[in-house]
Amino acid sequence: MSSVSLLWNCAWRTILWGVGLGTGLGAAYGAIAAPLGLMVTGILYARMEMLSVNPFLGVPAGMLPGIPIGIMVGAPLGLFAGTTLGVIYGALMCALTYFYFLKSKDAVGYRRAARIGGAMVTVAALVMAWAVLGFETNSFVGGSPAGTVDGGVADVVLLEIGPIVIAAWAAQLVGKRVADWCSRRAPEG
Repeated sequence: MSSVSLLWNCAWRTILWGVGLGTGLGAAYGAIAAPLGLMVTGILYARMEMLSVNPFLGVPAGMLPGIPIGIMVGAPLGLFAGTTLGVIYGALMCALTYFYFLKSKDAVGYRRAARIGGAMVTVAALVMAWAVLGFETNSFVGGSPAGTVDGGVADVVLLEIGPIVIAAWAAQLVGKRVADWCSRRAPEG
């Protein structure tokens, strides 16, 4: 396989993995995070005495509609994030393949660099996006300042830190798979 063909295959495989994992993991995370967020919000409202019923009685019934809503919100957000990160990571994988692997033929180092580089680029891109948005989400639980339990720490963990950790894990998985594929098909010489 020629170097150009190898780089092209490296790029489209990385983007395709990003789209697929982004959409699937976004939907799965949304299905879990939305009902969990409703439960945490109900507990915090009860703690602040802003809820007249026991959250363990009323919130679980309200959590069931949160599952399809989480899927409907998580899948498109995951698709967007996965596509964007897949394109960025595809460019990184092409650069790693061309400047590192094709020059040195060190397959083990290449795989390691692909995994670590993908996770680092993903975390950096998502933290940068989070910074652009202001490092906080709209708090569901009242008027306390951001960074306090009443001001949305649970929301920050559920809506920012959780997706960053999952995306970093997915990026290192994609890096390993694509680097394995590329190292088996690298041109000789």
